[in-house]
Amino acid sequence: MESEFFGHKKGSFTGAINDKDGYFKMAHEGTLFLDEIGDIPLPLQGKLLRAIEEEEIYPVGATSPLRVDVRIIAATIMNWPGISRTAFSGRILYYRLNVVEIRLPALSERKDDIPLLVQHFIQKYNRELNQRSKGQTIPPLRILRGHEWKGGISRTGECD
Repeated sequence: MESEFFGHKKGSFTGAINDKDGYFKMAHEGTLFLDEIGDIPLPLQGKLLRAIEEEEIYPVGATSPLRVDVRIIAATIMNWPGISRTAFSGRILYYRLNVVEIRLPALSERKDDIPLLVQHFIQKYNRELNQRSKGQTIPPLRILRGHEWKGGISRTGECD
């Protein structure tokens, strides 16, 4: 993962047959989106923190730093503040990244959106399949509104 984020120099490890730019260098003067930031291993979180604070990275095998100017957008489904309390670098990284927090409530907290979502998907699939379904009837909407809608995606990609 370190090589993916920060890049590497040729010969820095087995299989490193060329220099490779990492995501930070590729995003220089732009935006880098880090999804599921809570799953990043703690040693790498510390290196991310250093990259954010010092605005420089060390590609794997490099002897000198590389300056980067990167805006970061991070996302996680986890309660990261609770998880990061166990690790000092994780806690600091969370506070460095948490400049603006956007909380997206689960569908169970906004069931009034269900008819709007149903209508959206009916229109979308009518266009894609060249159909003319009118859609919403009361019994299916009652079933959808009665569902728990936990709001998560499991590690296997299944919806909770």
